[in-house]
Amino acid sequence: AGGGGVPGGEGDEEEEEDDDDDADEDAAEALAEWTLRKSASSSLDALSVVFGDARVQHDAQDNMLPNPFTEILLPLLQQLLTSPQWEVRESGILALGALATGCSYCISPHLPTLMPFLIDCLGSEKSLIRSMACWTISRYSAWVLFDGLSLFPSILDPLLRRVLDSNKHVQEAACSALAVVFEQDNSRDALQPYVASILQTLVHAHTTYQRKNLIILYDAIMMLAEAVGGLLTETEHAKVLMQSLLEKWGTFTEGDLAQFPLMECLMQVATALGEGFLPYSQLVHQRCVAMMQGAVQQQQQAALGAAEEPEGTVFVVPLDLLSASAEAIGPSVESLVAQTPIVQMIESFAQSPVREVRQSAFALFGDYTRWCFPHVHASAGRMLPLLAHNLDPQYVPVCNNAAWAIGQLAMKLGSDMRPALPMVLPKLMFILSTKQPTTLLENAAISIGRLGLVDPDTLAQNVHEFFKPWCMVMRRLKNSEEKYDTFRGICNVVIAHPEAVTKYFILLCDALCTWTDADLTQYKDLHQLFSQILQFYKTSMGPSWQEFWASVPDSGIKSRLVHTFGC
Repeated sequence: AGGGGVPGGEGDEEEEEDDDDDADEDAAEALAEWTLRKSASSSLDALSVVFGDARVQHDAQDNMLPNPFTEILLPLLQQLLTSPQWEVRESGILALGALATGCSYCISPHLPTLMPFLIDCLGSEKSLIRSMACWTISRYSAWVLFDGLSLFPSILDPLLRRVLDSNKHVQEAACSALAVVFEQDNSRDALQPYVASILQTLVHAHTTYQRKNLIILYDAIMMLAEAVGGLLTETEHAKVLMQSLLEKWGTFTEGDLAQFPLMECLMQVATALGEGFLPYSQLVHQRCVAMMQGAVQQQQQAALGAAEEPEGTVFVVPLDLLSASAEAIGPSVESLVAQTPIVQMIESFAQSPVREVRQSAFALFGDYTRWCFPHVHASAGRMLPLLAHNLDPQYVPVCNNAAWAIGQLAMKLGSDMRPALPMVLPKLMFILSTKQPTTLLENAAISIGRLGLVDPDTLAQNVHEFFKPWCMVMRRLKNSEEKYDTFRGICNVVIAHPEAVTKYFILLCDALCTWTDADLTQYKDLHQLFSQILQFYKTSMGPSWQEFWASVPDSGIKSRLVHTFGC
C-alpha cells in the first residue's frame, strides 16, 4: 500500500508553530525514540500481515467474505476515529495507517468513507493529526490511484497545502506522502493535469525549507521527475525549479557533503528533462569537475599529512551527475568534454582503490564513448586493461559497468578492438556461464554480441562457451537498440561460420522469435539477416531439413518462423 515505518507523534501536541530550530530538532529526536505507542503500531502492522488480506476468502460469486480480524478491528477503529478527544482520533489514524501493510484489500470497501475523513484531517488545527493523516493517506495511495481515482484531486490539493505547512513535522509528512504517491506504478496519468501546480508548490517549499526537510523535498522531486518524465518540459515551472535548484547548489562550498541530496535530485531531473537539460548542462559540468579537482587536491594534501582523506562520495556523486547529464543531452555533451580535463580524470578514477569510484568512472567513460568518442579515443587503449581487470563478478556493480563500457568501445573501435579480445572475451563468457544478477548477465551478453561485429572468427571458435546462455538471456531481454547491436554481431558470427552454430540452431530460432513484426519493421536489416541465416540452413541441410523441422518444438516457434521468415 506504500509508505513505510511507524511515524512519530507522542501524546502532547506541540502547537507552537514558531518554535526555533533547536526546539524542533529536540522534538524530532524525542519522536524518534521507540515507545509503547510505536511498538503497538508495529505489532498491529505485523498482525495485519498474518491475519488480514492473506486470509481473505470469497464466495461462489467472488464476493469477499467477512474477515474475522477486520471484523474485530473496524468497530474499534470507528470508536477511535469518532472520539471527541483529538489524541484518541490521532491514534485511530495511526492504527488505520498501520493496517495498510496487510489489510489494504480488506479495508478497501470502507475507504470511500474513510478517505474523505482523512482529507478533512489534513486541515485539522492539531499538527499531529495533520501529519498522521498525511502518512495514512500515503499508505493507501495505491488504492487512491486505482479505485479511488475520483478522490485524487481532493487529496492532492490539501496535501500540497500541507507541504507549505508552518509546522516542520507536517511539512516532512506531506513531502513523504507525495513521494509515495509519485512512485506508484500508475501515477503518471493521474499526475499529468497537476504537474504545474505540484512544481509550483515544491519550488516554493524549496525556498523556505531548512536542511533536514530539504532532503525529504529532494526525494519528492526525484519521485515526481521519475513518474512524469518528459512532462516536466511542458511547463514553465520546470525552468523555475532548475533555477531554484542551481541557486541553492551555488550556496554550498565544493566539499560540503550536504549538497549531495540536491545533486542526486538533479540527476533524476536531468533524466526527465532530456534535451531540455541542455541550458543547465554547462554549469553542472563545470561545477562537478571543479568539485572533483578540489577533492583530488585534498587527496594530495592528505598524502602529505596536511589534510583528511576525502570520502569516496566526493567523486562518486559528481561522476554520476555527469553521467545523467550526458545521457540527457546526448551528443551535445561533446563541447563540454572538450573544455575540461574530465577524460584524464576518469582514467585516474578508474584506478581508484574505492570500488564505488571505479564503478562511476566506468559508467561515465561508457557514456562519453557513446556520445563523444573522439574525446576518449586516445584513452581507450589505457582504459581497456582497467575495464578487463574489473570484470570480476565478485563486485557486481563495478563489473556490470565495466562490461557495459566494453560493449560501447566495441561499437566505436571496430577492428581496432581485436587485440583486446583475449583480455575481455574469456571473462565475459565466464560471467555469462555463471549464476549472476540479471543486469550483469544482460550487459555481458550484449557486449559479447557486439564483439561479434569486431571479430566473428574469434567468437566462432568460442561458440560452445557462450552461445546457449547468450540465447537464454536474449529470450528475456527487452527489444532495444542494444539488443539490436548484439543480434547483428551474433548474426555476423553465424554467417561467417554457420557450422559453428548448427548444434544450437533451435536455440537461435527461439531467440530470433523474440523480435516482433513491429521491431523488425524498424530494424529492416535485422530481418534480412535472420531470413538469410534461416534460408542458408534450410538449403544446406537439404533432405534432412524436414527431419530437423519436425524436431522443432511446436511452441509458437514454428508458426512465427513461417509467418515472419518464410521457413
